[in-house]
Amino acid sequence: MQDHNITIGFLDTLTAIAYAVFVLGGLIGLLIRRCRGACGSILFCASYVIGLDVYVWSLVLVFHIWGLVMMIIGLLIAGFGVVPMAILATAIHGDWIPLGYLLINIAILFVCRLVASKLQESARRYSESIALLAKAANPS
Repeated sequence: MQDHNITIGFLDTLTAIAYAVFVLGGLIGLLIRRCRGACGSILFCASYVIGLDVYVWSLVLVFHIWGLVMMIIGLLIAGFGVVPMAILATAIHGDWIPLGYLLINIAILFVCRLVASKLQESARRYSESIALLAKAANPS
C-alpha cells in the first residue's frame, strides 16, 4: 500500500506543478505576444499531466468503490471509460469531495486546452502579420 501512496503523491506533485504552469504560462502568454506560441505548447503539455491525474484518480476511485471487475470494464470502454464510471461511482456512493475533485480537474483540463489553442492561434496570426509587414517593407 505504501507504493500506491508514493505514486499518487508523486502524481499530485506533478499536477500541482502543471497548475502553476497553467497559471504562469497563461499570464505570460496573455501579456507577452511573442511568447504566445511557446506558452500555448507548454499549456498543452500541462493539460496532459492534469488529464493523467484525472485518469489515475478515476482508476483508483472505481477500484476502491466498485472493485476490480468494474475497473476492468471501465478500461475496456474506449480506454477512458473509467472517468465517467468514477463520476458515477462517487455520485452513487455519496463521496462528494472526490466527485468535486474530478469535476473541477476535468473543467481545468478543458480550460487549459482551450487557452492553449487560443494562444497558439494568436501566435500564428501574429507571425503572419509580421511576415506581411516585412514583405511590404521589402518588396523585392
